[in-house]
Amino acid sequence: MHLDRLKVSAYTIVPLNRSHDRKSFDCGKPPLNDFLVNKAVNSVLGSTYVLVSDPESFEIIAYFTLAPDIISLLNNQSNKSLAGVIKLEYLAVDLKYKSTGVGTDLLIFIMREVAEYSNISSVRLLAIEPLDKEAERWFVERNFGFEVVYIPDRCLAISIDTILNMDGPEMT
Repeated sequence: MHLDRLKVSAYTIVPLNRSHDRKSFDCGKPPLNDFLVNKAVNSVLGSTYVLVSDPESFEIIAYFTLAPDIISLLNNQSNKSLAGVIKLEYLAVDLKYKSTGVGTDLLIFIMREVAEYSNISSVRLLAIEPLDKEAERWFVERNFGFEVVYIPDRCLAISIDTILNMDGPEMT
């Protein structure tokens, strides 16, 4: 991974803990702010990570929550097999950093990490259930190859193979 090309490389990604200043974070979406303030630390949904300026900083620039899941896939002979999915439950950037590219670079970082994790697991997809149409549009406009799928609910997903086959400076 060449994180030096990503804006997130100027920051640090660490697991969320009670010391982080969750109440000052504002991404402009009340449900995402509420999750961070009231539920993320004790969430059973998955693991939440924060982007901070340095490991000692408590100001949250952005956060994301990843959770493992399993889906049933049908192969071409109608046999079911189980496949691992990593769900990007939440991805939010503080309004102070909106339109700086931090969100896109954080998504690239997440895709790389999930693809790397797939080498030692059965993970085959990264799935996202966008909060609203605006969020869905944001993910699709990145042009990384997210597609609408139903597993079982409607979501956006990108296969690990698609991530691994990406080329260009954003994925090298």
